Amino acid sequence: MDDDIKPYEIAVPERDLADLKVRLGRVRFPDELEAAEWDLGAPLEDVKRLAKHWQAGFDWRRAEAELKKFPQFTTDIQADGFDPVNRRPGRHPLLFIHGWPGSIYEGTKLIDPLTQSSTSTGNNHPSFHVIVPSLPNYGFSGGVSKRGFSIDQYAEVLHKLMLTLGYAQYVTQGGDWGWFISRALSAHYPQHVKATHLNLDLARQPGWLKHPLLALEHRVTPYSQHECEGFGRTSWFEKEGADTGPCSRRSRRRSAMRWRIVQHCRPAASLRIYYEFARVNRGEATRPGQMTQDQMIDWQPVPLGLSHFPKDVISLPSSWTRAGGRVVFEKTHPSGGHFPAWEKPEAIVGDLREMFAKDGPAGDVVKKNAGSKL
Repeated sequence: MDDDIKPYEIAVPERDLADLKVRLGRVRFPDELEAAEWDLGAPLEDVKRLAKHWQAGFDWRRAEAELKKFPQFTTDIQADGFDPVNRRPGRHPLLFIHGWPGSIYEGTKLIDPLTQSSTSTGNNHPSFHVIVPSLPNYGFSGGVSKRGFSIDQYAEVLHKLMLTLGYAQYVTQGGDWGWFISRALSAHYPQHVKATHLNLDLARQPGWLKHPLLALEHRVTPYSQHECEGFGRTSWFEKEGADTGPCSRRSRRRSAMRWRIVQHCRPAASLRIYYEFARVNRGEATRPGQMTQDQMIDWQPVPLGLSHFPKDVISLPSSWTRAGGRVVFEKTHPSGGHFPAWEKPEAIVGDLREMFAKDGPAGDVVKKNAGSKL
């Protein structure tokens, strides 16, 4: 094994768990308006219920034992202009990128089925080397203290991680924050990122100049019931639950990303609740990187797979999402929400197997690897 890649084992000291329970027991909860509901934020009753669960109901040792079933490693990766960040980490090297709020736990249900060989399962499906890194500033990875560590830097660190592991070519999978980082990886390193699979419908209405055929499809094809419901859910997310009214083509140029404004401009406000319970997730409390949201949504040449889930916070028509790249695989699922790798792992596994099957639309994108350093 490369000297720069060291085995790692999660082992939270018992004193830290005991300290957490003591701090949870000492929380001073604020007062609340009468008849307060979710439209004003998390109700006090629900916050107290969650705090009690973390103090007395949640079994960390059980969760820790589940995580220990998978091989874990650390290595130091240097992002240009930032302090070193501590990393955890013939098949397709698959980089799974978790979201926010999220962690490596999201990807743990994918590891076993995706790494199984077709001979062991008796089915003709591709096998993967699955890398599930803990993003910088999250979980068991180290953090940075300088401003400006954002999309481009996350992409840089993850790309350097894959090169350190010996993967000159690889594919990615992600939703939420993983959507943004996957898109940045595709844009910055297209000679290395050979394909990407996404499960977030972040897109905008196709325009006549850039996407005339999709714009025509958008104009002449009636919205399905599923798409109308998706517009309603997307508008609800944008308005924080307000009634959206009937389905219409007008006023649908929304980005549904206002929630990011608070995190980008007032990170302390969005993180204040965490100060009482744990260390702050510093990764989201940064300014946007050099790559804009519009650039990430724009068409990219890397082969793209899309999985749509009806209960995601953003649900948009296929004519919109296909404007984001050379879509070679697409599937709409009857159920599932914002974290399908955890909620519906069989759906993500099935889609990846179909997309990267030997005779699938992206089956030959990755050349044979000489092998990783793990």
